[in-house]
Amino acid sequence: MRVIVCSDHLQRREESYRLAAQELQEKPLPRPKGLWQRLVWLVTARRTLELAARNARVSEMESEANRFAQGRDGEDAFVRALATQLDDRYVLLKGYRPPPPWQQGGDIDGLLVGPHGISVIEVKAWRGFYRYSGEDWLFRKNRRAVWEVARKNPTAQATANTQRIEHVLEDADLGHIHVFASIAAATETMNVEIIPPVRVPLYLAYLPGARLDAIIGPSGRAVALSLSQVEQVLAVLMPPATIRAR
Repeated sequence: MRVIVCSDHLQRREESYRLAAQELQEKPLPRPKGLWQRLVWLVTARRTLELAARNARVSEMESEANRFAQGRDGEDAFVRALATQLDDRYVLLKGYRPPPPWQQGGDIDGLLVGPHGISVIEVKAWRGFYRYSGEDWLFRKNRRAVWEVARKNPTAQATANTQRIEHVLEDADLGHIHVFASIAAATETMNVEIIPPVRVPLYLAYLPGARLDAIIGPSGRAVALSLSQVEQVLAVLMPPATIRAR
């Protein structure tokens, strides 16, 4: 499988938060200008409170950096898993953003183009316990906790991104090409209970030999696009910005 990296958004956000946390941690606390005010600031709880507030903000920034790092590691794990199952007839656009006017909605985690058609993949590397049924996602912190609605819905995200790609193809008179929606659980830290039927199939990337049906559809082994058609689709989908192949 060929991989084309279209965006390093997650890495840039991680680095941005880590740098901001480091700079804030190293920055001296602002001290009052007057001698008396400075003395009061030092001997009372004001300095301690300001220091605690700053440390809390640093901790929040580091948590955000870790969240982006977790997402990036999950996407990399997903790519490695998929690469063991697909040959070079398939091309994965990683961190793909559709051309105008369909850019709104941010990057798409994975866009797989190959003989099967096109797959729009929402990659998650969450931690915790999840229940997936129909198009609904529930979450609980541990096995004893009560189920609650998950903060984000991968099914809704995958469906919305699929519609964006369908619009791009329609604009290029390629609306006849079928677009699959898929979700990938990238790491085993994401414990998902699946209650069928589900609207969008789930690919468990961390399982050896995970079923490819969830990515390329049950008839994905049948050739829907020729190699020349795959290249034609890529020419339409490729963003104008500089990309890096690997």
